[in-house]
Amino acid sequence: MSTKSAQIILNSSFFNAKFHHIGIACKDIERTFNDLQLFLPAQYECTGVIYDKGIKASLQLISIGNHAHIELVSGEIVKNFIKKDIRLYHSCFEVPDIKVFSNELKNKGFIPVTKLIPAKLFEGRLIQFFMTPLGLTEILEAEND
Repeated sequence: MSTKSAQIILNSSFFNAKFHHIGIACKDIERTFNDLQLFLPAQYECTGVIYDKGIKASLQLISIGNHAHIELVSGEIVKNFIKKDIRLYHSCFEVPDIKVFSNELKNKGFIPVTKLIPAKLFEGRLIQFFMTPLGLTEILEAEND
């Protein structure tokens, strides 16, 4: 007897959202990065640590291949998550038209946590956070080709 896997295809091609990264809340980015290195592939790239005053956070992005990234986040913005010992802080999806996608999320009843704001880590591309069934979810404006 052969086992066939079922594939479910949802009609989401209109928005073309793509997984971009998970955000990890940490007290100390350098220490967390050093601990995380055990789990990183042999080849990876990362940014330096930057401070984004717009969201009051220090950030570092680690690219681990196949368009997958880990974002380390420290500062006031994650203080309550750290107190509750929550490390997996958010998931992020890159979208081609962030304003349209934002409106669609609002129309579906998802609650915006922030306004659309430029993100220093992503060269000023717009981001926005929502509470969704996935928990805290970030949408990121796709790069212009």
